[in-house]
Amino acid sequence: MSSVVDEGFSYSVDLTPEDYRQLFVQIGRRQQRQTTSKRIYLVAVLAAVPVALVLGAMSTVMTRQGNGAAVAMLCALAFLLGIQAMSSAFSFTHARSLQQLASSAARDWPSASMCVDADGVRISGHQTLTEWRWPAIAEVSVEDGALLFWSGTLYAMRIPGRVFATVAERDAVHAYARSRIAPG
Repeated sequence: MSSVVDEGFSYSVDLTPEDYRQLFVQIGRRQQRQTTSKRIYLVAVLAAVPVALVLGAMSTVMTRQGNGAAVAMLCALAFLLGIQAMSSAFSFTHARSLQQLASSAARDWPSASMCVDADGVRISGHQTLTEWRWPAIAEVSVEDGALLFWSGTLYAMRIPGRVFATVAERDAVHAYARSRIAPG
């Protein structure tokens, strides 16, 4: 349900665990799209080559048996496997952290009032208030039917699509918000 407030829009909604899950999925997608560079992985893999060469040279001098190349290959393999293990561990812990955050947010902030007006965007719950003035909002987007207000790639406020009576109403709020954001 909505009502016009000072040239803006106001909504009340009971947020569900699914709302929070979708918010964190959308933030995760944006982070991957905007912050994940393949170059870091290439640098990490190529860094194994000089390490392997140094270890190979050291092992040849140390063993003096002519099997330094085999030792260097094993060192390089161990290094690459270590990089892969760390990368996998980071991905797992990152995903797990987002899941835990989403589940606790649904419990701690079960309902919210949302207001988009001349001052900015506010989402308030029983014990919390988050308010962003228009200069703090870098972008507004429609993703999976929801309206998202972005402040960088890590922070977003999400108004679920189900709070809007029609798609036209959501699009009107989207257009209103876009008109308030400074071009940049």
